[in-house]
Amino acid sequence: MAIEEPEYSVERKTDRFEIRQYRPLIVAETFVDGDLGDASNAGFRRIAAYIFGDNQSARSVDGQAAGSAKETIAMTAPVTVEPQSLVASKAMDANRWRIHFVMPKQYSMASLPRPTNPLVILREVPSKRYAVLSFSGFTGVDKSQSLTEELIAWTKRRAYRLWLHLRWLATIHPGACLSFGATKSFSRSQRLRESPGVISVV
Repeated sequence: MAIEEPEYSVERKTDRFEIRQYRPLIVAETFVDGDLGDASNAGFRRIAAYIFGDNQSARSVDGQAAGSAKETIAMTAPVTVEPQSLVASKAMDANRWRIHFVMPKQYSMASLPRPTNPLVILREVPSKRYAVLSFSGFTGVDKSQSLTEELIAWTKRRAYRLWLHLRWLATIHPGACLSFGATKSFSRSQRLRESPGVISVV
């Protein structure tokens, strides 16, 4: 069964680059202190626990009343890791991170189960525009930095205004993309690894 991903329309496409308009979505997010590896692992487990049943359903399930039942939510891609505090402008040195999963489009804020853990927050995200650089394979820090610079250069040559805001996106299927949107984001294949993110185009 295919893994659901956020919906978007392609406004422009040239070679490996795209300008995408993403539709509004809802995320389940949490904030974690620490380095990228420890924070991303802790944040992933926290949000995964929420979608796998650490919640209170907004509807009745198997005869149990709303509020007392637990509900399983389908996994989506990508998982986003975003530095919240930078040291000397180096994202790898950040000591606080936001991790979020996108919720399946079948849900609204009213129908999503309520998190049991108060550290898990549900939030609506408005429609955003991103520049995207697609690539395949795993990435390391050097490759990610090179791809980031390539995408920044492409957007600047086309006179897009960039709003710098780093993000890492991890996909759970092969293939990846580096994207610039109202945030700097980046997607890798198979496993969460240390690599740079996207920039928002407005």
